[in-house]
Amino acid sequence: MFETRNAVFRQGHFYDTRDNQRIELHEGTQVCLVAQEGGFRQLRPIGLKPEHYRSSEEMLAEVKHQHHFRKEWLLAKAGTILYFGLQNKKHVFAAQLLEDLYLYNCSHWKDETDLYLYDCACELTENTNRSLSVFEPVFGASLNDLYNKTYVHFLQHKGNASRNAVTVFYRKESLDPASKLEKEKNSIQKTFTRKLNALKKEMENYKNGLGL
Repeated sequence: MFETRNAVFRQGHFYDTRDNQRIELHEGTQVCLVAQEGGFRQLRPIGLKPEHYRSSEEMLAEVKHQHHFRKEWLLAKAGTILYFGLQNKKHVFAAQLLEDLYLYNCSHWKDETDLYLYDCACELTENTNRSLSVFEPVFGASLNDLYNKTYVHFLQHKGNASRNAVTVFYRKESLDPASKLEKEKNSIQKTFTRKLNALKKEMENYKNGLGL
């Protein structure tokens, strides 16, 4: 038994030409698409695939050029594979860094000891636990961007697509909590805070010694 609809494709959705209502399909539904000549276009990448990847020297120079820049830490080199899970780790993905990944700090931030990831190009390369019936690469301008695009493309916004990358990306495919980027960030931040406070104390003692 088959049913037919006449539809028009707009804004990434199919709409019924009779009433302009959006058409939704059940997962796994098979359809036959017939379009006017030229209606099918060449497949484009999901996300923006950069024409130029920044070298290690370019990335470092760009990070250090940030307003009130104070300190940077190289977290991972280009080519490193990181992992994350969606829907309570039902789906596990591998993401390759296409550029170096840095943590950095600027002195004018409200929390002067906070650290942020600097945006770097990355690519979703694999659904490692084969939980999806179909897979295709996704490109992101940052780890946050890649996470968001993956959620939108594969899960149609079913969940929280906005997350802090350091809290959801891991070094190990098993998503071992000990391999979470957040643990590395917290360790670096703890050391940085201790050194910054020591420097402040030293400056304060110096000023007191000068009677300022």
